[in-house]
Amino acid sequence: MNKMEYIATIDAGGVNPDGTVPEGAPLLLDAIPVSALERMSPAALDRPNPEVLENLDYLLMQVPSGRLRYAQDNEPGWFRVQVTDEATGTDGEFRVTAPSIGTTEDRENLSLWVSVLEDSVSEGHTVLLNDLGRLAGYPDASLEDLQDVLGYGSWNDEDGLSIAVYDVGQGNFNAIVDQHEHPLMFFDLGWHTSFHPASKPLTKAFDPFSALRYEYAPVVLSHLDLDHWLYAIESGGAIWDASKQYWRTQPNYRQVALKRPWIMRRPNPTKHKLGGSHIHFVHSLAGTALSKGVSALHIWPSQENFITVGPITIFRCDPPAKLKSKPQPKYLRNNEALGMQVRQGYARVLLCGDADYPSIPAAFKSGLTGMVAPHHGGAVTSGSMPSSVGHGRLVLSTYENSYPNMPHPSVLQDAPKKGWKIARTDDRFSCTRCKVDHGHRLIRLNQTPRCTCGVVDSAQLCISKE
Repeated sequence: MNKMEYIATIDAGGVNPDGTVPEGAPLLLDAIPVSALERMSPAALDRPNPEVLENLDYLLMQVPSGRLRYAQDNEPGWFRVQVTDEATGTDGEFRVTAPSIGTTEDRENLSLWVSVLEDSVSEGHTVLLNDLGRLAGYPDASLEDLQDVLGYGSWNDEDGLSIAVYDVGQGNFNAIVDQHEHPLMFFDLGWHTSFHPASKPLTKAFDPFSALRYEYAPVVLSHLDLDHWLYAIESGGAIWDASKQYWRTQPNYRQVALKRPWIMRRPNPTKHKLGGSHIHFVHSLAGTALSKGVSALHIWPSQENFITVGPITIFRCDPPAKLKSKPQPKYLRNNEALGMQVRQGYARVLLCGDADYPSIPAAFKSGLTGMVAPHHGGAVTSGSMPSSVGHGRLVLSTYENSYPNMPHPSVLQDAPKKGWKIARTDDRFSCTRCKVDHGHRLIRLNQTPRCTCGVVDSAQLCISKE
């Protein structure tokens, strides 16, 4: 029997607006082998360093409903577990599944056993994990750097812009496209997780990178939830690593996804309960070199509230100063984020990620003609939904029954009262262009885009339906 110790945190899906976790919500153990941490030198964290990725391994484990209590107030959120490949008879032991990950899910799930250990995580390990997660020593991007990234290829006044909301199952993947439906920039690069196999898209040839107008079209990442960045992983799953003597999830990253500028806020593993999968991902971005050796990872400058380049404004989302109760880690992860507004003519479209409306600056919530609903159409603060003007298109990037009450009935009831016409990515239809059922949705700005070269159709990116 193989037996190894890990340091884990719990990631929960389908949380309430305040970040609390409803009964029966799917839970994911996101764990790092203790021996992997012990091979790392704190000095290696001063800069992007190949040593970090060589030693930074993680194991994702899906927990059966009701077998592990989500510790809402557990600070800093790390605890020790023992993982075995056979039952040991230990009190409180439970069985988990180490799932396949990525868009192809080409590996069998691995069954393991977990026991939570009473020993607390050492201060040294806690400091190391926090420094790893927040990329200690890795500088913020400068305002000039971000303006260069966002202005790549330049924005032309004659470009007819639209928003594509791609059907990726229970996840979020948006793009700003030109008048020919070719992506210019991405907001989130999500994909459904193993929690939701029923939501898997039917677009097997889906390939947003084959239709780019500019090779290095950037990604703005709202926040570090798997279903907002998982398309960056092509395939992977859990393996027993005989040389390191532990199980680890082996992610095979989609290199064409990594090799472009990614803009995100600095991760905060303690505050947001970020586990090994997120830490590995951001270090993989930091270690990916673009032209002239520039890193793919661009950390949002902490002193900037918003940045505007041409028709695009990216802004910080932050929770209100006064909250009724102590904010939960998942609430903070969703709401200490980035959002985007795209403008052309009178049209204004808001992309929210998972941030609730009170966390979005008021300046970007007025005069909206289109919006991608916060948190996949999940519950929001009562009375906070902005009103629409013009054609008022509200798109829910969701898949019904993936989580309880998502989309939430109150959202479906309130949106029409605010002037919104609802469209959903789980309302799949037979596309006459690519001949596949999908739920891609269009939010127009000043014109309806249409590909004339055939690339968009062959890549199954058609957004002809609002």
